[in-house]
Amino acid sequence: MAQFQFRLARVSRVKELLEEQAKNLWVAAHNQVLAEQGYLQELEQKKQSVLTYGYSQMDISIRTAMYQYLQRIDAQLIEQAHTVASAEETEVEARSNWTLAKQENEILAKLEEKEKELFTVEELQKAQNLIDELRNSSPKI
Repeated sequence: MAQFQFRLARVSRVKELLEEQAKNLWVAAHNQVLAEQGYLQELEQKKQSVLTYGYSQMDISIRTAMYQYLQRIDAQLIEQAHTVASAEETEVEARSNWTLAKQENEILAKLEEKEKELFTVEELQKAQNLIDELRNSSPKI
């Protein structure tokens, strides 16, 4: 009995590699989003701690410095919010690319499965024809 060989095996392997690469890009983008969101939370906590400390002080010069420092933190917060939004867009794009690569790979896997089934059926039919031929050509006693 002959062995099944998928004629698009190399294409299938390339698609698998592309899917794996797209998945890795998505994972990297997702990790970047998490890191950027973590830094945004750190900035928000920093702002709260500066507010808490500043309002507990009675010295006006400290409060003036606090307001200037809070302005810089607010600017950083706005910039970081834009960075987070950009990272999220990159993640969405990477995920859609991974999904497309995964679908293409699944299509080839289904095609391979169908071809293997057809091959198996053909091989079984050949074997059955050979058995029938041997049965019909053997002398009857």
